Amino acid sequence: VKAAAVLHDIGIQKAEELHGSSAGKYQEIEGPPIARQIMTQLHLDETIIDHVCKIVGSHHSAKDIDTDEFKAIWDADWLVNIPDEYPDADKDQLGKLIEKIFKTQTGRKMATKLFIE
Repeated sequence: VKAAAVLHDIGIQKAEELHGSSAGKYQEIEGPPIARQIMTQLHLDETIIDHVCKIVGSHHSAKDIDTDEFKAIWDADWLVNIPDEYPDADKDQLGKLIEKIFKTQTGRKMATKLFIE
């Protein structure tokens, strides 16, 4: 989880450079090769590298991955991004979004405490 937490947004700069945007879909394209290079240089196990790259390549779309590590990164990212993504949402809307978006009970509890209570 630590490597994925540190590296999940590693593709932002390359996405902006190549696509003129840091949109999630571009981060998911550009991030995994950069993350793989860094982890390979650190001599991490290939299984870990593959898993972290899968998380980096899915952290905005949640495609084809549902591991506990991914869920932790997903929820942490949404804790940061939900105010920007839904700035005008009222508490009722936020409650529904939290139930829909967050993948862990801990994430839902934290989001509720941050955005509703």
